[in-house]
Amino acid sequence: MIARLIGRFNDENLRLKEAIEGENTREISELDDKISRLVDEIFSYSAARRSDINRQISFFSRMIELHQDDPGGSGRYSAMQVRLFNRYLSRASNAGHAVLRDTHDGNDLSLQELLLSSLSEQIAVIGHDNTLIYCNDAFARFHGAAAGALIGVHSAELVGEECFIRALEPALQACLSGKRTRYEFSCSGCDSWREGLRYRLTALRGPDGNVAGAILMDGGH
Repeated sequence: MIARLIGRFNDENLRLKEAIEGENTREISELDDKISRLVDEIFSYSAARRSDINRQISFFSRMIELHQDDPGGSGRYSAMQVRLFNRYLSRASNAGHAVLRDTHDGNDLSLQELLLSSLSEQIAVIGHDNTLIYCNDAFARFHGAAAGALIGVHSAELVGEECFIRALEPALQACLSGKRTRYEFSCSGCDSWREGLRYRLTALRGPDGNVAGAILMDGGH
């Protein structure tokens, strides 16, 4: 079902491109409305399979990237993606880990871990003490380490002291106070391969509503 919805979205976008090239104002308006409804359908779809959850979240990652120059659009899709994470993580917690456990690379993992580790986007959770609480495989590979080896590592060790003080720490403080923010490797002391890398930070709230950490997600180049 989710694959068909995304397929319809792609088809309508091709039609929209043709309508724009043909300057067909009426068709552009109709297709805009249709595409907007499809995005809402894709978001509202409640996936049962891990592969469908991955497709759904990856769809919004792509939308965020496509709209990175449009603060309104990227903000909307970022919010939708975070709500999807919360939806499936809450479902897993409510259902109980025993029902939702599976095997991945020989390890017994929960649905949450399977979901996050299967994504190609980098994801990490940083606590109030600025150390990593969690990171997925993509984040660990980027930093040349196994995911388990990075748990408890201070953020400054990953990005460098200068970049941490000038860029990441202020962004983390804002995020841990409940604000959605961005962080970009842009300090003069950064390694050249990090220049221009962007991450989105969103507050991770616990069951009591308090901020438990900062979710760091890949924001593209």
